[in-house]
Amino acid sequence: PPARQDLSSHRIGIFMRMANPQGGALEPVVSLPLCSNKGPPTCATTDGAVKFSQESTEHMMPEGSTWPIDLYQWGTGFDAYVLNESGDDVAGPVKFNIKIDDTS
Repeated sequence: PPARQDLSSHRIGIFMRMANPQGGALEPVVSLPLCSNKGPPTCATTDGAVKFSQESTEHMMPEGSTWPIDLYQWGTGFDAYVLNESGDDVAGPVKFNIKIDDTS
């Protein structure tokens, strides 16, 4: 089997649609650690899938990031990438949209 790679410094980066990480030169709107730092460190990549949820948002970076993302500032279309320690993409993008709740 292939050697296991240390993914502890990898993260999930969420960018505006079509905004490529550009080799780490562009900061994501928000990013989340790929590995859990609760209890023993575990990474979300054992089966080739990366998952994040509302509970993941307590570890968002950069500091001051907010969830949910301000859709009026950033739009509703996003691309998610797995980023290495330099901020360069190693997987992705996965495209997704967030619907604006207009019930206010």
